[in-house]
Amino acid sequence: MFRHGRGGEGSYGARYTGRVNRRAASQSTSDYPGKKYGFPQSGRGSVAPVIRRLVALFIDWGVAFGLSVLFFNNNEWVTLGLYTLQVLVMLPLFGYTLGYLICGILLMSTSGKKVNVVRVLVRHVLFCLIIPPLIYDPDRRGLHDLAAGAVVVRR
Repeated sequence: MFRHGRGGEGSYGARYTGRVNRRAASQSTSDYPGKKYGFPQSGRGSVAPVIRRLVALFIDWGVAFGLSVLFFNNNEWVTLGLYTLQVLVMLPLFGYTLGYLICGILLMSTSGKKVNVVRVLVRHVLFCLIIPPLIYDPDRRGLHDLAAGAVVVRR
């Protein structure tokens, strides 16, 4: 299971950052998502594929929608509020939501540290505008990730 205690305060620990930086030097010279940040080309710590991120989104939204249907008569604002609460609490604390956990992905900063609640809030507000997540760079980071200095990697 994932532990925060290794690698110092605010860090995801040697499990991700140490491995990422050591392995980057041994990678081939071809470009791949996350290379400029020192992430490996594949496996644990590599930049997560877009499909995993989409599946995680549908799982997280489904949880919020299900709770809204069960307890709040399917109120769309409650659904959005529950989804937002889930993101703003779980991502800064654990680095993942239920959907991220199921899909085997993790949110972290480009330096391998935890993303604080302010960065998660900025990322989430931009995400809710719809357009920023649709525009992304070769590192598979949407505009919302770029603004927050975040990247989604495989666990």
